[in-house]
Amino acid sequence: MTDANTPDSTPVAGPPVPPAAVPAAAAAPAVPAPGAYGVPGAAPVELSKTEAPAAFGAPAAPAAYGVPTTAVVQSKAARFGFIFSILQFPLNVFGNNVLNGVIETGSAGALILGFVFTRLIVLAAIVAGLIFSIRGLRETKDGALKGRGLAIAGVIIAGIGGLIWIIATLVAAIGVLSLV
Repeated sequence: MTDANTPDSTPVAGPPVPPAAVPAAAAAPAVPAPGAYGVPGAAPVELSKTEAPAAFGAPAAPAAYGVPTTAVVQSKAARFGFIFSILQFPLNVFGNNVLNGVIETGSAGALILGFVFTRLIVLAAIVAGLIFSIRGLRETKDGALKGRGLAIAGVIIAGIGGLIWIIATLVAAIGVLSLV
């Protein structure tokens, strides 16, 4: 029984014979000239045999040791959250000064309107600071963006400001109701 897949075990006499040489014209298929694929009737572009194709440009010099190769990008949400969280305090002082001026005039309608608007502006700053700071925490979680400390500070300041806002609003509401 013989297997067709096993090599023949008869010894070969002499060195191996190289394959017959293939003519150069038959070795490589003919390549159409550049321009034949583009616009019909375009003249083919001929390159001389000594002309090298255009290079993509020289590689950039490597960065110095210890210098980061990428730019440090800070989270905008973290920055805005911190700014809004801090902004609530001057707004609160401004609102209290407005209310003190309205109290001196003695108009009850202006007092209530001023109270509501100044409290709402400060509340809007607190909520915006909290929202942006939480978004900044999410953006900086993986470390690709910087500013995690600002986001944490924004959340803490907005939380403390929120508690102060609640207490100040209750105290001011009691004061406004006693004047009306």
